[in-house]
Formats: sequence, C-alpha cells, structure tokens
Amino acid sequence: MIRSRFKTSVAAAAISVTALGLGAGASGAAASPATQGTRATARVASGSTVELRATRLGKILVNSQGRTLYLFKKDPRGRSTCTGACAKFWPPLRASGKPTAGRGVSASKLATIKRSDGKPQVTYNGHPLYTFQQDTRAGQTNGQGLTAFGASWFTLSPAGSQISGHAAGVAAARHHTGKFVFRSSIAPSEPTDPTLNGVAAGGAPWVIDRGEVTIRNDGRLRLEVRGLIIPELGTAGPVNTVSASIACANESPAEQTQTVALSQSGDATIKAHLNLPSTCLGPRVFVNPNGIAGAYIALSGWRP
Repeated sequence: MIRSRFKTSVAAAAISVTALGLGAGASGAAASPATQGTRATARVASGSTVELRATRLGKILVNSQGRTLYLFKKDPRGRSTCTGACAKFWPPLRASGKPTAGRGVSASKLATIKRSDGKPQVTYNGHPLYTFQQDTRAGQTNGQGLTAFGASWFTLSPAGSQISGHAAGVAAARHHTGKFVFRSSIAPSEPTDPTLNGVAAGGAPWVIDRGEVTIRNDGRLRLEVRGLIIPELGTAGPVNTVSASIACANESPAEQTQTVALSQSGDATIKAHLNLPSTCLGPRVFVNPNGIAGAYIALSGWRP
C-alpha cells in the first residue's frame, strides 16, 4: 500500500496515548470488536462478465478479471444487505448493461438487481455477487468461509450454489497441511474499525507500506511490517514496540508473542514459536501496540 507522509503539525503532535486507544487497553479492559481488510478506499468491482475458474475449491464463479465472486448468506434472495462499510470490503459486482455469461456459466441464472444507491448489481441464481478486497490476484479465495457483517461468505459453483469448503492455508490452519498453514498480508487499522475477538482498534488512523505474516506447520510465526505509521505524525508516535497475537474463529487471542522494537519509521520484524491448537479455523493475527493485548494497530487479511 502506498501512503503519503505529512509534515507534523502542532495539532497532530498533540495526539496522546489515550487518543491512540492505548490507555484503556493498558488498564486491562477488554477491547470492543474491530474489522479486517486494507484501509485504502475500495474500488467497485468492475466487469459484468461472469466466468468460471478452476481452483482448489473446484470450479468457481469469477468476474472478467478472474477475481473470485462470493455470495453473502445474510442476503435474502434477490436483494443485497451489504452496504456502507460492508461494501467497501466486499465490493458488489456492477453491470453497465445486461451481464454476460462466460463458458460454463448459465446465462439464464444471470440477472441484475437495484441496490440502495439505485445502481445495478449482478446476481447469479438469485444471489447478489461480490468480490473481496483482500483477493489481490486472480484466483485467490481469501474470503471463503469468513464470517463478517453478520453472516458468512462463500464462493459459488456453476449451478449457483455455495461452495462450503475452505481455501487451503487461509480459512483453516492445521499442523499437518504443509509448509505454510497461514499466509496473509497485513492491513493497518482506523479508529472506526469494529472490535474483533475482543481486540479493539487504536484511536488513530494508521497506514502501511507493506506487511506480511506467515505461520508454518511447526508453529513458527514471522510477521514483518514496513512503514507502519500514523500519517498525521509521519512516524509511529508513542508506539515504540509491537507484539503479535493470534485468534481462532470467534475466540479471544490464545497466544501473544514477546514485544519487539518498532522504529519511528514503522519497521518491525517479529519471530516466534506458537503452540497452536490442532485446528484453528479463521485464524486472525493482530499487531498489538506496546504489547497491549486488548488493542491493535494492524492485522492480517480482512476485517468484518
């Protein structure tokens, strides 16, 4: 993610530890819920052609750029309930005209509905279609099986039914599934992010140049962030150390690493060994400021 630096102003310099949301966490109070996904403004999914693509989940529906399409279990048939922040993380598949069916896709199942903004959205077999902001390349299925904004998200089969399997190494982490059991980009937080797994976002917006976390099948974790800063300050401000914590499904974080130094330019590398459960569904890794388990300034993959 490219981020702009701003000169420090008197007002910006006045951001305090309390404003960052660190004071409450330091007192041991449980944080309220947060989100996942990149903080850049989401682009509306483009292209009105629906195609098929072979993946580890089997043949799934994709848009004209090969990006995976999802259904939202909260949507009643023929109507979208994903608006506002939800639509930023799960951009609806738009159509400028009649949607086109690619090879293997049933044209009779394709249609459009009118969203709350008055603009059309493509549906398939009655399901409004969405992409996922954390799918950054064609064929990725990082949103598969995730629960966010009140319900689960699934890929679709050529018949227009949900595919209930999990994408290997993303939605489920098992000690026997290979070299890497989890690999994800790291996204920065904003104060408006909801709480996840009892961990709350800090009170200031953060930006990041790049970040990644990997967990191997022997429990080794490596988390690296570069350029994780508060843009108004141009530095990491009062945060001078970070730790990482991992949560499974909707549970509170089960493990937290030791703290490591975070440079004022926002660079840090965490290496640790985790004692993971044999199965960890929907793993989520938080970057905790100054080792405070109840707060995060960045996290893996996506947020609801």
